[in-house]
Amino acid sequence: MDYKKGPSSLHDDAYLWQQLTAGNYQALGLIYQRHCAALIQYGRKLTANEDLVKDNVQDLFVELWHRRDNLTQDVEQVKLYLLGALRHKIARSVKLHDQQTDLALINAAGYAEQSHESVLIKSELDAERSEKLQEAIARLAPRQQEIIHLRFYQNLNHQQTAAVMNMREQSVRNLLHVSLVQLRKKLDFAIQIPLLCLLGLYC
Repeated sequence: MDYKKGPSSLHDDAYLWQQLTAGNYQALGLIYQRHCAALIQYGRKLTANEDLVKDNVQDLFVELWHRRDNLTQDVEQVKLYLLGALRHKIARSVKLHDQQTDLALINAAGYAEQSHESVLIKSELDAERSEKLQEAIARLAPRQQEIIHLRFYQNLNHQQTAAVMNMREQSVRNLLHVSLVQLRKKLDFAIQIPLLCLLGLYC
């Protein structure tokens, strides 16, 4: 297989994972290149400690290499596996350092810089509407911000989101529904429909 060809796909990721478990260091590097940005982006939704996020992402891949002989070989959704593993690592790190997860510290500007959807918002809507949406998301509870990020910014489905957050699928649906209801309440009626339609949260 030509490792350098084409964009990432679930099939290619699964093949690279098998290569990793067989001791192929190049496969580990390619998995890192493909998913590092998404992992850091997700980590920033779990803690405002930038250094902790980056350290845990690095540690995750170091551990993958060291534990390659004991890893499950048949992992079809590598991104989902990595997101879940990072979530557990950050939770342990936060507890170890007696820190509080505080997603509200991630400001609107930072949120906009981290997501493709926010770039679309800026290009399609005026700055005031974009700012109001980002501020509204930042006022949600941490788990509500996390579930919106996973569902709409990482493009995970309900089943995948449930796996990452260690929840039942129905609980994910319930939490997502409540989160979107509260998000709409925090937005002015005049701007909530076009904004939420653009994100696919309403229409």
